[in-house]
Amino acid sequence: AMRVTLHSRGTRSGHVSSVGNFGRQLIGRRSEIALHSLSESNIPSDLDLLVETAPMLTKDSFYCLKFPNGDEIWTMECKRRDNKTLGSNLKSIVGFEGFEEDIGNGRRAFAFQVDPPLEVDSGSKPQRNCIVYVNEIMFSAGKLGGSVWQGAIAFAQYIAVNHKALNINNSRVLELGSGLGLSGLLTSKLGAKEVVLTEFGEDGISIENDVDDKRLLPTALISNLRYAVAMNNCENVNVCHLDWYDYLPNSLSSRGENKKFNNFDLIIGSDLLNWTDDAFPLYSTLKYLDKTNPNVKFLLCLPKNNREGVPKLVEMIQEDKYFSQIDIEEHCLIHFDEEYITLFITLSNAV
Repeated sequence: AMRVTLHSRGTRSGHVSSVGNFGRQLIGRRSEIALHSLSESNIPSDLDLLVETAPMLTKDSFYCLKFPNGDEIWTMECKRRDNKTLGSNLKSIVGFEGFEEDIGNGRRAFAFQVDPPLEVDSGSKPQRNCIVYVNEIMFSAGKLGGSVWQGAIAFAQYIAVNHKALNINNSRVLELGSGLGLSGLLTSKLGAKEVVLTEFGEDGISIENDVDDKRLLPTALISNLRYAVAMNNCENVNVCHLDWYDYLPNSLSSRGENKKFNNFDLIIGSDLLNWTDDAFPLYSTLKYLDKTNPNVKFLLCLPKNNREGVPKLVEMIQEDKYFSQIDIEEHCLIHFDEEYITLFITLSNAV
């Protein structure tokens, strides 16, 4: 029997860390920077200066994620204390020298509260915060995927305080429509065994098919994702091409058939839809991946308002009844005086 649960006033288990403790614990892992001052003697000697060290950072602004039961959790966006652009005067990443200058230097850093804290190494303090670096690129190169969307911030923070319930540790995670890779990179730092970031478009070229003239095809998202992987030192993360239009029923292209995205435990995605034309290809991809990944769980974060494709996708999910478990929750992300309502959709056919 199909179980459909719609929440307007849900609950979330687990303790929510207070804002007063935010950013005060040392994150003792490479390329993850705590938000309190460190002496040079405390910085690992093998830390490549690909990202800012803690003394260089301070808070820029806060994002507040409000849960349906009234709980709140805060995400901090960081900036440099000297007000220079993030990434200025730091060592280049091997293989990407000049990349930011060529494609657009829009590096951003987000610190997410982790609850429960992660046990890193024996003798080290639990890891209560996790920083992810991403690089925004110009619209001509990244199209809609080249910027940080509010939904990605809300989604990543949700994952950070639900990583235990989602069984992130030692899981294989596939991210659809990764964009800049914020959420997928976070799952790597939360202990995922393997993470695959996916996007459509190819570096420097366009894909030839009968719908391309209606689509905004990015030409640098794949290389920018690889750059983000290097910047965050995530050795267990791969980047692959995945186009939802390759998985339309009765017309599965050779590209779709040749891509083996199998044996994943969790498939995630945020801010995936703008237009109704993309709703059916996305839904077809979800169904295909469900059939090739037994017992997989899908977790999507989509904007509730101002996106034509989202109501269409929700309608398809509920009317088709392919998934036996459908759970939809509303959450609100607040940044300054702006509110951003998101739908968190969980889908599964797991027994």
